[in-house]
Amino acid sequence: GVLTNDTNATIDVIIGVGGARTLNGKITNNGSLKIGYELSSTSSSFINNAVGTVSGLYNLTLTGTRFLNNGTIAPGPITGVLGISGDAKNSATANYNMQIGGLTPGTQHDQYNVTGADTLNGALNVSLINSYVPTLGDSFIVCNYGTRVGTFSSVTGNIPGGYSWNIFYRNNYAVIRA
Repeated sequence: GVLTNDTNATIDVIIGVGGARTLNGKITNNGSLKIGYELSSTSSSFINNAVGTVSGLYNLTLTGTRFLNNGTIAPGPITGVLGISGDAKNSATANYNMQIGGLTPGTQHDQYNVTGADTLNGALNVSLINSYVPTLGDSFIVCNYGTRVGTFSSVTGNIPGGYSWNIFYRNNYAVIRA
């Protein structure tokens, strides 16, 4: 089958009885997909289009496909960790919206994790929240990956005092430093 989430529509995966949630068939997200509980997909394709947003605090487990992101990844509703168990490919139109309100991942700043191969591309957009001002030299792991291909095409977001973010790519994670 085919599941298309239309523009201005929301699929809200929430906690309830019955365990993890599963989506099957070809999945195309043009709206908002909120992963508020463990979600599995055994689809032949899972595409987040340029107008789509995937957000949440749980994992999306992929079997037999990879996640193709042309849109926005936004962990949390405020801050949180959003995970992809499997591979992810991000296009030049992809946006990673990361909020930073302190040094602790998940509770004070966003993080995006991919267990498999992560093809990075697109913009990393950093917003400071809760009146947080990082100290020069503070570091934040914004994504973890099994392996990486590519880099973010840009890093945006201002730091008070006129400073900017520096990004470093390590074997299994990307870190930004004030």
